[in-house]
Amino acid sequence: MMMMMMKMMMMMMMMMMMVVVMMMMMMMMMMMMMMMMMMMMMMMMMMMMMMMMMMMMMMMMMMI
Repeated sequence: MMMMMMKMMMMMMMMMMMVVVMMMMMMMMMMMMMMMMMMMMMMMMMMMMMMMMMMMMMMMMMMI
């Protein structure tokens, strides 16, 4: 009986640890995804700004 209880407890502990590890992995993945999205957004904004600047420069050149 005692051995069975110990086995059950060990199994439960292992399961809990697995769940915790899975949750941590999920959180890490989510954070990475968020960071990637932010980087992409920043890059897009920079590109847009560059394009706008180029357009403005072209317009100025045309005016002159």
